[in-house]
Amino acid sequence: MALNVMDAKEETKKTILTEPLKLIIQSVLPLIGTLLAARIPLVHDQIWPAIPKWLLMTLLVVVTPATLILFRRYRKSRRQILNLKTEIDNLEKQIHDLKNPSHIPLPYQFGARWTQEHEPRCPYCEGVLINYIGRIGSRKMAILDCSGCGRRIQLKDTNGAILLLHEAQAKLSAK
Repeated sequence: MALNVMDAKEETKKTILTEPLKLIIQSVLPLIGTLLAARIPLVHDQIWPAIPKWLLMTLLVVVTPATLILFRRYRKSRRQILNLKTEIDNLEKQIHDLKNPSHIPLPYQFGARWTQEHEPRCPYCEGVLINYIGRIGSRKMAILDCSGCGRRIQLKDTNGAILLLHEAQAKLSAK
């Protein structure tokens, strides 16, 4: 599996990064070389009169936008590569987690995951849930905010009745 990931990285690097760079170098380098050579005093007198001014203007009008387009494509490709690297790293982490049995998901009950110390965790990201109590009319409600993903979780028992945090912890302790 590691070889396939490395092959994918190399293939992505080749198609997204290397090919546009080759295109930029092949199209711009000869022109830049000619223009730089024309700046040498001995060559200047021979090259500048031989190059028609309309050709220089045409080159300027064609090459400048082409260079800008290729540069934008290069930047977009770099962003794509960074996104793909992040995605590949996440997939490698997931593969590692699946192969490594030490990461066992926390047990799920009352709409949240629970540590062995009966502390609530987010069922989506296993982030720490922060308790606050609100009221709807005369009824107390426990709403837990996830510090990881920002979701709001409400604890409910198997019958759908809303539980306060201490009630859920007491039921877990009783088991």
